[in-house]
Amino acid sequence: MDFNTEDDFSFGRIVAVPKKHYNPEQKSILRADYLELPDLTGLDELQILAPANPPCKHYQYDPETVFDIAILLPLFINENQAQLTEASGHNFRLYDKTDIFYEYLFGTFVAIDELRQLGINIHLHIYDTRRDSTRLKNILSRPEFKDMDLVIGPVYSYNFEVIKDFSYQYHVNFVSPLSRNEQIIERNPFVFMVNPSDKILMRRIAQFIAPSADTVKTVILTEYTNQSQKKDAQALITYLKQMSWDVLALDTIDVSTIYYDPTQALDTSLLSPDKTNIIVIPSKNEVFVNGALNQLNAIKNVYGYKITVIGMPNWENFRNFDLKWYLSLNIHYPSAFYVDKNDYNVKHFRDKYLKTFNQLPDYYSYLGYDITTYFVHALRQYGKTFQYCISPMDMEPNPRGIFLNFDFKRIDPYSGFENNAVFMIYYDKDLKMHKIENLGINLE
Repeated sequence: MDFNTEDDFSFGRIVAVPKKHYNPEQKSILRADYLELPDLTGLDELQILAPANPPCKHYQYDPETVFDIAILLPLFINENQAQLTEASGHNFRLYDKTDIFYEYLFGTFVAIDELRQLGINIHLHIYDTRRDSTRLKNILSRPEFKDMDLVIGPVYSYNFEVIKDFSYQYHVNFVSPLSRNEQIIERNPFVFMVNPSDKILMRRIAQFIAPSADTVKTVILTEYTNQSQKKDAQALITYLKQMSWDVLALDTIDVSTIYYDPTQALDTSLLSPDKTNIIVIPSKNEVFVNGALNQLNAIKNVYGYKITVIGMPNWENFRNFDLKWYLSLNIHYPSAFYVDKNDYNVKHFRDKYLKTFNQLPDYYSYLGYDITTYFVHALRQYGKTFQYCISPMDMEPNPRGIFLNFDFKRIDPYSGFENNAVFMIYYDKDLKMHKIENLGINLE
């Protein structure tokens, strides 16, 4: 695999991935004739594009064009280089949990190599942000940055305040790969949030419950002092009623909230002895969740209640979690991420990654691969103003990745774009993970 890389990373180094047989004269960066958006202060930059004449139908990719794509990651290159120099044999460990960002970068490299083979020409600019907002400002001030076609990063939500004015001024699209904070896309149509917020997760949970909302008892179990979870509970109830409006009488929807203190016994009076009880627990606190599930499991075993629990994506990362609960409590949870190891494209990526980097890919490797693949195809298909054109119904860029799907929507007419593609995950009797893409929870 030819990434045209050197042995070490240097600050702001460009990784050039040229077209096959690219001659020296062609290596100059030829820019596409993009449709530029005028600066209309106070108006939504995207709304000024006439719906009858969007750029989607007029942009044509010039095969001689080279896309400039920047990646902003806290790589701590100098520290890792020092640790590598001092390490002996296999004792080398990456500095301060930076391994996940190198794994993300390696997944990006695999995607770039495949995109090159499709004839898409890319200059990949890699910047080490070091978790330093001042350093990020200095990077943005570099002369090449205002001409970037796409920027992936930064990874921390607090840094998006830094890039807000910059992205507005130069109409540069930024992709947030990890943050789940909706504030980063407020009043900024040039930011894409890949990882769905809690609000989107609540909406997806409501979508899965809605088809059977009149036949089940829905209980939302929150930490009694947690205001964020109380907001999630109210959002879920609102979404559930909205989605059931056309098909059910609202007075048939049986839903309530328990503000649970784990030091007390769980009150069973709000549970139904006859219906299936859908218990939604929007907590990410391992101690709280374990305590609640332990009591629910006991209630099921003693009283014979039918219980299905809906949790949160981070539960799969809990260190002390009884896997039997996945079966006994029929646990489901919403997630934007899922890997089917039997899928041909997943196997292809795993084999290529292993051959290239002598290690298996992980969560962040898949993420880097999918994000890069999707957004570079969006650039090729629609140009720099691709956000006006992309749709989950497109085949190009394909909204179905090997790890996550893409369905970007705006939260209001002036915002950026948030990914709405969420699966529902559950485990079978052999504790193998499965995803549900259609509506309706498996109550078996």
